[in-house]
Amino acid sequence: MVNRLKSDHNDIEMTPSKNTLKEVVVAFKKPKPKQFGRSAKGLGLMHFNFFTALDETVDDYLSRERGMEFRIKKDCKVNDFNFNITSNEFKSVKFRLNFYKIENGSPSKTLIEKDIIFEVKDKVIGLFSVDLKPYDIYLDKEMGDIAVTIQWIESIKSTEKSKFFSISSAVSASENSFYRERNMANWSKTGQSLTFYLNTMCQ
Repeated sequence: MVNRLKSDHNDIEMTPSKNTLKEVVVAFKKPKPKQFGRSAKGLGLMHFNFFTALDETVDDYLSRERGMEFRIKKDCKVNDFNFNITSNEFKSVKFRLNFYKIENGSPSKTLIEKDIIFEVKDKVIGLFSVDLKPYDIYLDKEMGDIAVTIQWIESIKSTEKSKFFSISSAVSASENSFYRERNMANWSKTGQSLTFYLNTMCQ
């Protein structure tokens, strides 16, 4: 049979058969806004200080970090980062915004490699927002629990005695904040919820 097919004059007839496929509908789901973290300012009674009366100078603790744990359950693009400043004795403070994977209960490897630096000027207090749209930051639901922190990298004092810079906070039984004294130092965890949040658009 196969040998006969080698001829140049073979005609092969095929019989068509009808096979109807089920309809496939591709629908676009519009992203929805979602906030990660705590936006409430509370009564203004609790604060989380970057520096305390026991610190001799802020220059001894450059790279000190404070941040919050967030649980990512959807794929999201980050629009902005926000926190509430309750005291500020500085003409200028520059921070680095960091995103970490949480492993074994503590921040570990960096998730976002982009160098995100922002500045708080002129002793400003109140809600402070950082526009993150230009950075195209996407959070994947596979990331699970992450930590978002701000890291003190440079400052200019208003006076020689300038020291205090604090964020409003509240006691929480379900949320965790993290801090460490220096870059590469061990992390500590507290049951405080900072006024510290991300605005995102999620699928």
